[in-house]
Amino acid sequence: MEKRGEIISSTKLANAAGLSQQETARVLRLLESEGIISRNLVKGGQEVTLTERGMRFLESVRLQLEDLLSSEVKNTSFEALVSSGLGDGAYYMSLEGYLAEFVKKLGFKPFPGTLNLKITGSFPNRDYLASISKYKIAAFEQEGRVMGALKFVRASVSRGEEEVPGALIFPERTHHSNDVIEFIAPVKVREQLGLKDGDSVVVRVSPRGQRSFLGDPRRTPEYRAPCRLRARNASPARP
Repeated sequence: MEKRGEIISSTKLANAAGLSQQETARVLRLLESEGIISRNLVKGGQEVTLTERGMRFLESVRLQLEDLLSSEVKNTSFEALVSSGLGDGAYYMSLEGYLAEFVKKLGFKPFPGTLNLKITGSFPNRDYLASISKYKIAAFEQEGRVMGALKFVRASVSRGEEEVPGALIFPERTHHSNDVIEFIAPVKVREQLGLKDGDSVVVRVSPRGQRSFLGDPRRTPEYRAPCRLRARNASPARP
């Protein structure tokens, strides 16, 4: 749902923002092109409306500020639905430039493919999760192509009492909408958890990537073997 707009003149808006009218017009055009606001010309000025995407963006900024100002590191959990992607994840997950960094920083070699998940609620979203991701792989050249940078954060996906540890990845170049994320793990998660498109799972994210969330990978079986599944004593917490 969009937040109802306010009618304001360009002069008044520029004064409130401390910018020139030209700079204000440029900022409004940028926000509109990014889908943050919508504008309509009306008598006496223009009506500026904060879109649903704009509200999600502001909410992500608020939570980022809370995270920065809070001394307590909080895990994030939410529900998502399994969905199919384009199938290109297998290729990218096989590239040495990505693999070496995943093994170094996560302690496991990812299964060649990603699990696409569609977030069911309006928050968190892809932009927010990417913003709290601790790790980053810089762009590199391989096979005569420049491979884009990506961020990633430790996470797990669970269904029922079984949980698969891994990470969420956020490629700099993506065709996904802001409610779709990608999960990697040492195993094929669909098979391990018996998942099909439309199934609901719980995603748990460690915002600052503490090793204590999944344990030190050098001491866990998935560092040396394909997978480790952990049984949970209780049903997954709802977001």
